Amino acid sequence: MNNSDFSTILKKLRIEKGITQAGLAAILQISQKTVAHLENDYRKPSYELLISIANYYSVSLDYLCGRSNDPAIHQLEQTERAEIGIN
Repeated sequence: MNNSDFSTILKKLRIEKGITQAGLAAILQISQKTVAHLENDYRKPSYELLISIANYYSVSLDYLCGRSNDPAIHQLEQTERAEIGIN
């Protein structure tokens, strides 16, 4: 993950949703300072926090990390799941 991609996307999502850093911090149960550090590329999110952010914004981890331009969460088709051994 290029953290600057994450930082840019995190800030964009927050602004689009119309919430403050303090508001996002309260939702994610972290400090406003942590949100600021994430948005300013001073800190990387933990795995758990990354998932919480993706869940809150209903975006894929690939989108949140800058690996995809498509924010949609795609479900694997049953045949794809079987091919990689996921039930």
